[in-house]
Amino acid sequence: MKKDNQLEKVINAISNEIDVFGEMMDVSKFKELQKQLEKYLTRDALTLALNRWKFEEVLEREMERAKVEKTALSLFMLDIDKFKQINDGLGHNEGDDILKEVAWDVEFNIEGTIGKSHRFGRWGGDEFLYIFPSKNVTETKVIAEKTRNHIDGLYMDNKLSRPITVSVGVAQLKKSDDSKAFIDRADKAMYKSKEKGGNRVEVSR
Repeated sequence: MKKDNQLEKVINAISNEIDVFGEMMDVSKFKELQKQLEKYLTRDALTLALNRWKFEEVLEREMERAKVEKTALSLFMLDIDKFKQINDGLGHNEGDDILKEVAWDVEFNIEGTIGKSHRFGRWGGDEFLYIFPSKNVTETKVIAEKTRNHIDGLYMDNKLSRPITVSVGVAQLKKSDDSKAFIDRADKAMYKSKEKGGNRVEVSR
């Protein structure tokens, strides 16, 4: 509800600026409001990762670029192990806090490893997708392993019955892939990680 109220305020503010267009419109203020609106429409409200709609748009663009330029493109899907148990045990507010912390710890760790050349989005629930332009599957697996190792045991807390761990599935773009097939292969690899006990990285071949 809070998000909806804030979005409504931004939209109303833009409407007010449009109403005075041609009189004394503050262009800089209008542009700032446009940026705020774009954030609400393209970002996940909880983690500020790209939302699913925007992520798909970015992925399609990167896939087209990779195919035209004949460069590698990989992605990985990351999922928090047994997150439902965390939510059920601690409640959704605590669960949301952990989700945000993990999302940004992963992001900062990747950024510290390779810089800002990647993009990430929240795919749904506790699943996140990360795009790595110009990275092949071997390079991306190394990043995924560093990420998994960084998160492993990071959240030892009296409230938690077990440490937080993540499962990761890695895939590299194939010539025959559309975005659905590409994501599905990363998803299947991630579920293979979970089937083997979690806290591991699996690669789609």
